[in-house]
Amino acid sequence: MGLTLIEKILANHSKHAVVKPGQIIDVSMDVRAARDFGGANVVKNLKDNGLAIDDPTKTFFTFDCNPTGSDQKYAVNQHICRQFARENGIKVYDIDQGIGTHILMYDGLAFSGSTAVTTDSHANILGAVGAFGQGMGDQDIAAAWAHGKLWFKVPASIKVMLVGKRPEGLSAKDIAINLLDRFGANDLLGYSVELYGKSVDDFTLDERITIASMGTEMGVITLLFPPNQLVLDFCSERAGRTIKPVFADADALYENTFELNIEEFQKRVSLPGAPHHTATITSLEKTRIDSAFVGSCTNGRYEDMAIVAKILSKRKVAPGVVMKIVPATDEIWQTCLKEGFIDIFKNAGALVSNAGCAGCAAGQVGQNGAGEVTVSTGNRNFPGKQGKGDVYLASPAVVAASAVAGYITTPDNIPDEPMIFTAQLHSGAKTPPIVNASGPLAKNTQEKSVEVEGRVWYIHQDNIDTDMIFHNRYLAITDIREMGQYTFDNLNGYQDFAKKAGKGDIVIVQKNFGSGSSRQQAVDCFLSLGVHCVLAESFGAIYERNAINAAFPIITYSSLDELEIREGDTIRVNYETGKVSSLKNNKTIQAEPFSEVQLEIFKRGGLF
Repeated sequence: MGLTLIEKILANHSKHAVVKPGQIIDVSMDVRAARDFGGANVVKNLKDNGLAIDDPTKTFFTFDCNPTGSDQKYAVNQHICRQFARENGIKVYDIDQGIGTHILMYDGLAFSGSTAVTTDSHANILGAVGAFGQGMGDQDIAAAWAHGKLWFKVPASIKVMLVGKRPEGLSAKDIAINLLDRFGANDLLGYSVELYGKSVDDFTLDERITIASMGTEMGVITLLFPPNQLVLDFCSERAGRTIKPVFADADALYENTFELNIEEFQKRVSLPGAPHHTATITSLEKTRIDSAFVGSCTNGRYEDMAIVAKILSKRKVAPGVVMKIVPATDEIWQTCLKEGFIDIFKNAGALVSNAGCAGCAAGQVGQNGAGEVTVSTGNRNFPGKQGKGDVYLASPAVVAASAVAGYITTPDNIPDEPMIFTAQLHSGAKTPPIVNASGPLAKNTQEKSVEVEGRVWYIHQDNIDTDMIFHNRYLAITDIREMGQYTFDNLNGYQDFAKKAGKGDIVIVQKNFGSGSSRQQAVDCFLSLGVHCVLAESFGAIYERNAINAAFPIITYSSLDELEIREGDTIRVNYETGKVSSLKNNKTIQAEPFSEVQLEIFKRGGLF
């Protein structure tokens, strides 16, 4: 039996000729990168554990979260990274360069068949060129810098076939949102997805990047495009050598194959709160907006900028609407300047910022306020992710047209006169509560018993993302003693969790816990409070790795119905056997026990 694309890439970077789903292997990484918000913690992990750099030529810093240098804590973190880079001969793609994952492709560092890890949870965007990219937490990245390889569980593969002729005007963002509408945030969770079809073969690199980027929102490990000749030519030119493509074998085994008719895809928008909650553009027309954002790793490419420039040419942004545009890389920014796009943007009344992630990072261009309605080309619209307001996700064409109209619309329905802004009252943002952490001061102070008992917090909710667990406004915090007080303060109904949680409590949630960002703090905040463990039906892939590496126990279950658990009950959990028991009724169910790797890391007190 042949290998799928992910299996072939991982096998080529391991000691194994053949790998299978579920197998845990060591994978060598061609590229190991850290961003500005996570870089300082990577440096801290290396120094605290006396680790050296395996290969500086494969090791990079990318400063894309705060390219404006507008935050003092980010400035400190960036300076720590720059000093470490000078001392160790590491290249820094500084604040003038743009989004790191894009730079890896544009500098010829990521290409068909290559591997890369970075602290960016959208590293699977590299699937656009047929590369395996993975976002990971600070400990994982430090280990990769020190050893050049990481343990990894080979994911099962799914093939998605897009059949039929692509409808006129259907953008790559529309395709991504249609896939989210079909699969949601859970159906593809933990899989490697390969995309095929005649229309797929014709996708440009920019379009592949848009769709691959939003694979994170579908919960996939990676969304891989077999490279076409245009992509191979691009990669070869950027790498300065001929890149040989890596494809899946003809007899590769997939866990499932889905055939979707692209002719049935519609122009769609993601509704505020979750990328996979979508609606057709026609059902949302005339929805009033306050602001518009074009950018992010999903839609900050040249083709996106060209579409926006065409729509904004000789037009003005509607009165009362704020429009912000952020190209993904400085190369794209410079091209926009040469082709006159910047003049068009400015003459239309838009704000143009230097290249970077922008709206996805707290405090940066693209954030909104409480009560504000934004239409955005970003990839996430979780509560609080891009600010305190409501965020609709849409294509660059829809965002530009809506900015001119003053409400959500399409380019062929822009009115002669925009909707005029009228005064309205918005409720102000609440100040986050400041409470005292009540847990241990460091990860390794927890008693390493494989069986624990604790009071239950039962949160009946799917898709609790890392911004709900530990919001991005606290990302500059590196001291674990400070983290516990902010746990769940962005999760509706649980903002007071940190005040009420006790040492030894157990948290139970549902599907896809920890989706979203790669931030380690979303794990460490529970360690700070002294929480015993988290039980879930499934975990976000990066979150799962972060928890295992930090020796924070997480357990996956299929159903807890038999236990008849209620909030406040006491249960017993055995990590080694997977047994979960209710002390109220003495009933027991079988959950998934720790893997050998998880148990070893747990007993050792962490990856290091």
